[in-house]
Amino acid sequence: MEKKYQKYINSPKKGEKVLDLTTRPLVSANAEELPVKRSIFIDKTLVPETVLYQAMHEVENLETAPEHYQKFHSHDFVETYIFLGKGPDFTGLTAELIMEDERYEIHSPASVYIPIGTGHKYRMLRGSGILIITTLKTEYSYQEKG
Repeated sequence: MEKKYQKYINSPKKGEKVLDLTTRPLVSANAEELPVKRSIFIDKTLVPETVLYQAMHEVENLETAPEHYQKFHSHDFVETYIFLGKGPDFTGLTAELIMEDERYEIHSPASVYIPIGTGHKYRMLRGSGILIITTLKTEYSYQEKG
């Protein structure tokens, strides 16, 4: 007999949920061209009664900063990022974040709050670690910004 709350426990595995990259603000929809592996942990298809969306982007042993792989975009919802490296105390990951006309170099561990409507894009620069993305919306959507 399945336990009452078993449906709320998700352990994404590669290929478990196919992520349609054409619905993401990426320069290329070819997963092999991305320096990150992406997994969705919570959305309305995995947990119909959820009130949020949560995903993880992972990079391993990145030594050279890749070209920008994300388009400049915004959301009609708040988005948060948590950068965690695989080193001691979650260090070891460096990323670049552009918010509107400002550029930031992010060193893990770090968190970022992205207000509604704020143009942004990120890319992993070097190291190993994960980026946890959380939104207070059950489906991911975006608007391209010039």
